[in-house]
Amino acid sequence: MAEIVISCANDPDFAMALHSHLLLYLHPINKSSIVLESDEIYIQNDEDDFVARRKKIIEAVTSFTKAKKDYENHQITEFGDIITVAIPARPEQLLENILTCEMCNYMSPYEEQLRLHRMTHGNVMIGS
Repeated sequence: MAEIVISCANDPDFAMALHSHLLLYLHPINKSSIVLESDEIYIQNDEDDFVARRKKIIEAVTSFTKAKKDYENHQITEFGDIITVAIPARPEQLLENILTCEMCNYMSPYEEQLRLHRMTHGNVMIGS
């Protein structure tokens, strides 16, 4: 029996709301076939046609994100048996808080980690 995992990207409140929606939308014969654990939902695939079941799950997730104003920016990404539902990060957001070593371009989001790295160059005072 195959299992599909829906990862809600570290958002347990979203996962709980989506879990409730899936229980209503998918009408499982056995409610324990759709299990919520923290920010992930595990769905046992009881049907013979895995592709049709997966398509129905994607439709359920899509209908949920489109119906709720708070979740309209969430994007659905599929990879194998894992479906991730999250607000996609913009590349410029990822680089906003990155600190760089002036000597070798080493990058770190942590000032103390960068300070320790700079010691490998033999100059403790850079950037202090």
